[in-house]
Amino acid sequence: MAKKSQPLERISGSLFDSLEKSETFFNEGNYAQEPAIENKRLSVWAILSAVFGALGFFALVNLGFLVFAVFGFFASIVALIAISRMGGELQGKKIAALGLTLSLAASISGPLRSYVYERAFDKQADLFVKAWFEAVKNEDWAVAHQMTQPYWGRSVFATHQDEIRYWRGLLNNEEEVHSTAHSYLCNPTILTIKELGDRIKPSYYATTATNLTASDESTIRIYAFTIEPETPDGKKQTFFLSFVLERVMRKTPQGETLVGWQMRSNDFIPLKLDAQGRPIDPKA
Repeated sequence: MAKKSQPLERISGSLFDSLEKSETFFNEGNYAQEPAIENKRLSVWAILSAVFGALGFFALVNLGFLVFAVFGFFASIVALIAISRMGGELQGKKIAALGLTLSLAASISGPLRSYVYERAFDKQADLFVKAWFEAVKNEDWAVAHQMTQPYWGRSVFATHQDEIRYWRGLLNNEEEVHSTAHSYLCNPTILTIKELGDRIKPSYYATTATNLTASDESTIRIYAFTIEPETPDGKKQTFFLSFVLERVMRKTPQGETLVGWQMRSNDFIPLKLDAQGRPIDPKA
């Protein structure tokens, strides 16, 4: 009689056991998953904001370039808003922040540099006018006349006697030079200041025009000259002079840059008066 077959016992460590454990391992997620590939795009507005912000620093040379700083500011705002709304699909937040910083810095530094430059320019112009006025009042004609010439073409005087010889030479030499010197001495402004002498006190009144470009640095300034009365009961009188000044530059053959002021003209100027008899600011 045949024997009954016995059930096969599971062999520990067999292939079937390994397969069962592996199936349980994978079903429970205990395996290293491959990282998902991120598909993020770089914001074009962020790049534009950084580019425009950098270009905005050309406003240190010309304020017209401030338009780039304005574009950079708005581009950075658009980029930051788009990045926050896209929920991580867009990159470039740091670039947009850089563009915003550059745009704000350019917007401040450009006008600030222009303001400081104009203030220094105005101060130099005021000192030049007052130096010319002192030369005329003290009858230093050679010095006053030299201040109307280009900076690089002026004569150098070692002593006051050198100035006198120079001026006599202008009056006594050839006809054209004599005419130039005579016309300068007969200028109504020169004659008025010389005649009034210490009775007049100049003071800055207004600036009607200022050009500060790479090829032209000039200004038109008005000064009020108050005449002190000769008697205690007299009234003060005021007349106005308009000065056209230019700051000129020239490079020498050696490469040195010469910078100096030149007075182009000075003329009496009539100003309108208000109901109280005070002059009206020409810029108003």
